[in-house]
Amino acid sequence: MQLGERLTGSDFTEKHTTAEYPRIRGFADASPNEVVMSQNCGSLMAQMRPSEAHSSVVQCLQAPEARATAASKSNVTAIRIDPKLTPRIKLLSRHPHIPAERIHRTAPRIRVFHFYRADQSVYNGTASIEMSAKASTSNVHLASSSYGKDLVRIFRIVRDAKDPSSHRVVEYTVRCLLHGESLTPSYTEADNSPVVATDTVKNTLNYLAKVLPAEDVLCPERYALNVVNHFLTTYSHIEKTEVDLIQHKWTRIVLDQKDGGAHKHSFVRDGEEKRTVRALGERSGDKITVTTLEGGIKGLLVLKSSGSAFYGFHRDSFTTLKEVRDRIFSTEVECSYSIALPSGGLTAVLKNPSSLPQFCDIQSSVKAHVLRVFALDDSASVQATMYRMGEAIIGDAANKTVQDVSFALPNKHYIPIDLGFKGLSNLDEKNAEVFLPTAHPSGYIKAKIARSPAAKL
Repeated sequence: MQLGERLTGSDFTEKHTTAEYPRIRGFADASPNEVVMSQNCGSLMAQMRPSEAHSSVVQCLQAPEARATAASKSNVTAIRIDPKLTPRIKLLSRHPHIPAERIHRTAPRIRVFHFYRADQSVYNGTASIEMSAKASTSNVHLASSSYGKDLVRIFRIVRDAKDPSSHRVVEYTVRCLLHGESLTPSYTEADNSPVVATDTVKNTLNYLAKVLPAEDVLCPERYALNVVNHFLTTYSHIEKTEVDLIQHKWTRIVLDQKDGGAHKHSFVRDGEEKRTVRALGERSGDKITVTTLEGGIKGLLVLKSSGSAFYGFHRDSFTTLKEVRDRIFSTEVECSYSIALPSGGLTAVLKNPSSLPQFCDIQSSVKAHVLRVFALDDSASVQATMYRMGEAIIGDAANKTVQDVSFALPNKHYIPIDLGFKGLSNLDEKNAEVFLPTAHPSGYIKAKIARSPAAKL
């Protein structure tokens, strides 16, 4: 028998098949000797639920075999498993809160905790345990990891101080991930003690949406930066925090003047366009540095029915596409732009909001340049048009903190329908009026346009 093997009824004589036996999660190739475990670690490794009718399979003994340092003797529990696949499972207990006579009498649920090597310390640093069963040498390691909460929906109302019936609203979907070397044992050793629960992450996102100043919540970049700052200042063992945020569109309803114009607390979702933010911060000593801050636009669907061409492209034996001087150009704009923050740590920068870039003005400028270039450019290709969009955004003096812009534009095709069966001309550029919109397959063009090094801040 080996540790890590599940005991089932077929392993025992018939009279024992109804008993519940634990799944011992330990070293897969350990020899079937006693294994010493630490109660301090707090990571549940196995459970016993033998019924009273079969409590005879659990024998509670003192544990002279359990070897531990003097500091940890009272916190050691050991299990001995008989190598002959018999139902004799000996529980050797020294834990002061689980008296041996009580276990023997009532056979309660017994928790068995995480194994440690002889030269390892328990996570809280209180004990080092010597083991008689060693782990096998592994040829794998945890290369990278992160965890957190995804798809957290947040909606915030900000009421005007002078007129409480006048509202501003914002709605986000947030993903927040945590990184840190100290979290490695939760993957490799089933030790949950350093884990900040994902439910805690969710609760924190809602808490910050409530207590932060209105402008820090209504602006998605500022909200994301405050989330990063909170986790890195609150949890010293978290080394990096990553926030991805989508802002869902709510536009104030504007009525006729006779009905009052802009309504105080009524909104409409006038399109599926979304604003995006990505923020990544890390701790360097006592300083928190933002390594990535990106704003963006996603789901902005645009179309022009003329003013676009595609010709002069490379041709070979695989080419069937015809050249065209005038065509429909449609795409769903996805762009992101990196923003430089003032020098100094994040915590200090957030204490001086006036030093932050005007994030909402930048986002409005980016969208305006995208739409203007799309409409006015006599497009030779999607590639040429997206480059001009990037040039316009970075060239705007109001966007001096924008370092680069990335685009991903799927080319949504509109194919003229052949109506020749009715003697109608609908295939040539001048007469084409009825089209088949096709989303798949689509061209997909990406580019990143960056500020030249000499022009950077």
